[in-house]
Amino acid sequence: MHLCTYVCILLKTDFCILGVILMSNVRWSVVVPEDTDRALRSYLARKGTKKGDLSQFVDEAVQARLFELVVQDVKTRNRAFSPAEILEAIEEAVSGD
Repeated sequence: MHLCTYVCILLKTDFCILGVILMSNVRWSVVVPEDTDRALRSYLARKGTKKGDLSQFVDEAVQARLFELVVQDVKTRNRAFSPAEILEAIEEAVSGD
C-alpha cells in the first residue's frame, strides 16, 4: 500500500464519484499535555493564526510521522537484501520487466 493511501485511510474519508476521489475531512478528538497545547498555540499565534491552522499543523505532523514509520519499516524489511539486489529490483520495477 502506498504511503498516500495510509495517510488517506487514517486522516480522511474517501468518496469516489465517476473515477474522481473526493476527500472529506473527519473530526478527531485528541488529548495532549497542557504544555504541548500551550506551546503549539503560542507558536501558531506568533505566526498569525488563521482558521484551520491547528488542524493543518496536526495533519502535517501525522503525515510526517507516518512517512518516518513507513521508511523505517522499509529499511527494516530491506536489511535482508544486498544493495545490488535492491537496485536490481528498482530497475526491474521502473523498466516494467
